Amino acid sequence: MAADIGWYDTDDITELASIDLGAIPPGEDYFTRNGSYKLVKAKNHGDVALATANVEIQQVAAYAAFTYLRIANDGGTPGTPGTFQDQAANPLTLGGLAIGAVAEVYIDAIVGALEDPATGQSANLVLLGAV
Repeated sequence: MAADIGWYDTDDITELASIDLGAIPPGEDYFTRNGSYKLVKAKNHGDVALATANVEIQQVAAYAAFTYLRIANDGGTPGTPGTFQDQAANPLTLGGLAIGAVAEVYIDAIVGALEDPATGQSANLVLLGAV
């Protein structure tokens, strides 16, 4: 194996093929709709320690949904996110990750009241790791 990083569920064991936020209608946000932020883990599942790990919000096709995403890392208190940032602040730095280590990533999506419902359903978070 080599350096590798992936998305995991909150159990640190279940690898995620995708991160589903469900439908968020115009004028709503993920936190209010669900009562909490979406929490996922970035896990170094390779056999090389990563000197840095970052998350970027990137556009998918022609959809504008990436502009609705807000992401934050661990705020220092378990279960509490740090400061949220949007795509203009890319990347979100997770720091170095030892082999098997995880970093929390909190996700919110805020869809403006005047947005087209069809454009609010697809977005992309990309994990980047460097040795």
